[in-house]
Amino acid sequence: MWEFSVGMDSDKVDMAKYIYNNLKERVEEVAGIITSYEQADKINIIIACENCEKDRLCYHISDTLTYAICTFIKDDFLSKNLKLPKKSKLKMFTFKKALVSFDRETDRFLINRQLVLEESLYIEPFFYFKLQSLKEKWQELLKIANDNSTYLLSNDAFLELLSFLIDNIEISFDEVNVIFQDDRILLLNNDFKAIQHVDSVLKNECELVSKLLDLSPRKINWYAKTRRSFLEKVFEKRITLMQEDTDLRALIDKSL
Repeated sequence: MWEFSVGMDSDKVDMAKYIYNNLKERVEEVAGIITSYEQADKINIIIACENCEKDRLCYHISDTLTYAICTFIKDDFLSKNLKLPKKSKLKMFTFKKALVSFDRETDRFLINRQLVLEESLYIEPFFYFKLQSLKEKWQELLKIANDNSTYLLSNDAFLELLSFLIDNIEISFDEVNVIFQDDRILLLNNDFKAIQHVDSVLKNECELVSKLLDLSPRKINWYAKTRRSFLEKVFEKRITLMQEDTDLRALIDKSL
């Protein structure tokens, strides 16, 4: 029997939920066991499986932990150190999320180079002591943003930098449909079907930005009766404005 545990500080609830939920199905596929508990200000996730399934499961654990560090730890690192002029909630959320998503392939490479799944791994010590090159890379990104905070007071300059960041995020999905329909936002694949592991119905524009930057599609088919100038500007190079019609509404209602 092979066992592995991953731990993190108790304030990393969202990251712990992501890791647990993302691995639960994979562990159950190999008839393994996964459980979590909180003790001494730490959240611990314990995984066990037969030795013959170790390699298969380790691939998914490594991929999940890499994403968690690239996303949740990077977001926390930026939130604590980013100093920017006040903007609207949507603009600030989009800017920080773009910084989190920027150059993530290099982030993943730096993490995977150091990530070894032995008996246990605690994420914060692993980041601070094993991932110095990653931390220095993020500090450089912060310095560029903070040193230009005065310049970013200009709305045009802010949009220009944000557009640059988004344009240079590596494409990892081909084509999506974004539909603003009544009081909901729909995110579907190019066949108007649900995207695997992605919510199809989103609550607000911040959720939409988060999903679009995670997916980073090559093309975004944009169905909206009213213009959303900020989002259409920063995603301009990927958005194709579409015309919603009755047939489309029927197709969406059927697919959902």
